[in-house]
Amino acid sequence: MGAGSTEAALRTHASSTKCKLPQQTAWNIPCPRVLLGWDDLPFWKTYPFHLHDPESKERPAYSFVSMVPPQIRSTRCLGPVITARGYLPCTHCRSLSVDVDLSAYQLGRCFEHGPTTRELAASRERENKLKLKNVNISDALVIAREHLTEYKDVVQFVGQNNVPALQRIFFNFVKRGWGIKTLRERLNLAILIYELGGAGAVHALNHSYFALPSLNTIQPYRRQNNIVPCVDGVRITDVLQNIAALFGPYTDKPGAKPSLSVERPVQLHGYTLSFDEVASDPRLDYMAGTDTIGGLCLEHIDALTTVKVGKDISSVEAAAAAVRTGKVHIASEISVGYGAKPVFMAPSCKKGGWRDLLKNMEIVVEAWRRSEHGEAKHGPLLSVASDGAAGRRAAIEISPGNPLYESVRNLPGLNLRVGKNNLTGDVDWKYEDKRLCTCFCSPQGIVVKNICVNRDLLLSWLERLPDHDWSEMTLHSLLDPSDAQDVPRAIKLLLCIVEVAKLDSEEFDPSEMAEFEAICLLGELLDAWLQPFINLYGDLQITIKNAILMVPKTRLINGELKVFLRLLGDDVLESLFGRSRMICGHSPNSSVAELQHRFNSAMNLDRIYERYPELEPELRAKSCDLEACWSAAVPMAESIVQKFGVKMSVPFSQLFKRKATDLMRPFGGKYPAISAEVDRLMANLCSHQDPEIDESTTTGEQLTIDFEAMIASELAQLAAESEAGPHSPPDGSYGFCATSLFTQINADGHLCHKKAVMRTLFDMTHDTHTSHDRLQRVRGFTTGGKSYLREDTVYGEKTSPATHFQLGNLFATLICHNGTHLGLAIAKCTVIKRGPLGSKSPSVSAIPRAELDLPSSPYTIAGQIYDLIPIPSTAGPLKWAWNGKLVSLSLLKKRKANGSGKEEI
Repeated sequence: MGAGSTEAALRTHASSTKCKLPQQTAWNIPCPRVLLGWDDLPFWKTYPFHLHDPESKERPAYSFVSMVPPQIRSTRCLGPVITARGYLPCTHCRSLSVDVDLSAYQLGRCFEHGPTTRELAASRERENKLKLKNVNISDALVIAREHLTEYKDVVQFVGQNNVPALQRIFFNFVKRGWGIKTLRERLNLAILIYELGGAGAVHALNHSYFALPSLNTIQPYRRQNNIVPCVDGVRITDVLQNIAALFGPYTDKPGAKPSLSVERPVQLHGYTLSFDEVASDPRLDYMAGTDTIGGLCLEHIDALTTVKVGKDISSVEAAAAAVRTGKVHIASEISVGYGAKPVFMAPSCKKGGWRDLLKNMEIVVEAWRRSEHGEAKHGPLLSVASDGAAGRRAAIEISPGNPLYESVRNLPGLNLRVGKNNLTGDVDWKYEDKRLCTCFCSPQGIVVKNICVNRDLLLSWLERLPDHDWSEMTLHSLLDPSDAQDVPRAIKLLLCIVEVAKLDSEEFDPSEMAEFEAICLLGELLDAWLQPFINLYGDLQITIKNAILMVPKTRLINGELKVFLRLLGDDVLESLFGRSRMICGHSPNSSVAELQHRFNSAMNLDRIYERYPELEPELRAKSCDLEACWSAAVPMAESIVQKFGVKMSVPFSQLFKRKATDLMRPFGGKYPAISAEVDRLMANLCSHQDPEIDESTTTGEQLTIDFEAMIASELAQLAAESEAGPHSPPDGSYGFCATSLFTQINADGHLCHKKAVMRTLFDMTHDTHTSHDRLQRVRGFTTGGKSYLREDTVYGEKTSPATHFQLGNLFATLICHNGTHLGLAIAKCTVIKRGPLGSKSPSVSAIPRAELDLPSSPYTIAGQIYDLIPIPSTAGPLKWAWNGKLVSLSLLKKRKANGSGKEEI
């Protein structure tokens, strides 16, 4: 049918139906406006205006004609349609509701850039995990196929051959748990026994019914942490070396065995930098690895030109003179930093200022940031903990743009000042408990509701507590402690103050009621403080602030990580100190050199304990809603304050809206307790006008350290020392090498071991310049102990080195070390007894040489064998030098013949 016939048919149909078709207007008139129907209110906050961007791919098919009210028209409008009833919108304008619904649908598909980026990162992380899982499954499949092949070979061999004792092998496998897992447990147990009991305990258990691995078996599995102490100043290169030794891979070292634990991939965590001191023996050591004097306090080490021993005793004599005059001190404590893994160890005399501590902290923090085995591999530092108030450091406000801002911006009253890289301070809660009790037991006490709560007031109220069998001595010992470091006593006193609120207050007079309310209000504060843990104001707030900020900091690293409040502070260092002091039993204190070996043993103990973790409840950072907890705690605090009669003119929500006002600065401006006044607790802090501070600037005195120049200088110094001190002298002679173990003590070239030189010159009870002491200085040892406690001889006569053999003398003896060959051993006498070593006869300090040389001499001597190394010399005969180690030999098993002619062991 053609076009003409179609048009004729339509005209015939129209005339027959007597109706006219709608006609499109010929002139350019748009359709009427259509009111936008938007269900999600409010319209201005929910409508996706960004879809109307000309470059948007999801641009709607309509445009706004007016905004108030919102009216739209189709962008494809054809103009109104003429009908018998008037003008109607065109087809596109009548279908605008569909376009509006499409815009609402597009709104649900559009996301902001931040969430979209995080979702993309999460998707990529899930993809990488799936790829890694696929690779692991593929590797496991290959290993499983290899094992299957081996199992088939074993079954084939057993099926075709008669294997003796095969049934016993499977019996022991089932009953005794033979296998790799059991072997690891036995190795761990043997290492644990070695670190706690020494080689003797391992040897005994190796030959016992338990048959634990021997010392030679476990030695390759023991990790040797070469911890370097700072003996001649705090150097960042030493800290970097310690970080690599403790956190770096151990399998890269020569002779290392595979780890006894299942290796897990390194995961980022948050770390706390802890600083504390451990008591040490006030004596010096010769550090053979660096040829230095170890044990001098770093606070005054600058008074010495050098602590290198070198080829003569001039530097040792200068150090001894400085110690005698008081310019330099022998360290009585050793500062240890970085939690349970000591990457910083330095001797201290406890007379340094806060700047010294701050510099040490800054160096350790910078070393952790720079080390490839530090922040980049294991995670950032989150806080700095110590046993006292935090040192002065710059502080900046947490503002928009800081990753922590979204987590803490709705916590009114929280002090939002942090250090560089969001570092916060922390204080050990046990020290705060002890200091609280010291404050309460002092005459000044603490002011609560204008009531001075001190020792006398607490004495009268604690006597009223029921269910306490108070005697006068017990109560006074609680309030007048002889040991201010007794933590259990401090916690008991704080808990007793909390229990005062349980007393019946009906019969109290007004004076007693005021005291009762003050003590109860203090008890509520102490109860809230003690529950999580079972200066003072500022230190308490520092601990609370750090505990709160630890949650969002951990959440930024990984929300799945656990947060342990009990690990805040430097208590982990106390555990390390206790473990290192426990290792040596009745000799808990140690010198710098001994502490190196003890820390190495403590690290091995920690690794064994970590391989057997216990199940813990849900403690992950993502499960804690800080804002909800804070909102619930504010009305609780207000109700407690009102309960005990404290009128609040301004609620907490309004109080902390003031400038420079938060929990650490409740009165605005300055921080409480930062004052030089003696009795600042009794002062009316409200009466002082605190100067306003500029919130846009940092607070605290800043310590500027050029770490680039420091590292360059230290590396240059190490290179110069390496070139100046070769391991062997250039002329082949011995005694002139800067790194040798011997040094010249006079112009004649007499040699003496450097340890003996230091032990003699730093003996404050002897005059090193008198003639009667010269022989002792040349020989290089002291008798030890007080002169009035030592025996002169076995018979009481005067001893003489020429006529008597004494404790500490060297002697030579023949030993058989393998059952067939004899060898000459040089030993130092440690025991002289009349009779066999196992007898109960008393030990003596000296015996006549003439009597010792007799074949029938009743005396027995024993000692420690020196490990000697040959020193070639072109100028004379072969010389031997002690390398600082002792030889350990096991007794040969005796053989005897039985009646059958066979030898038995």
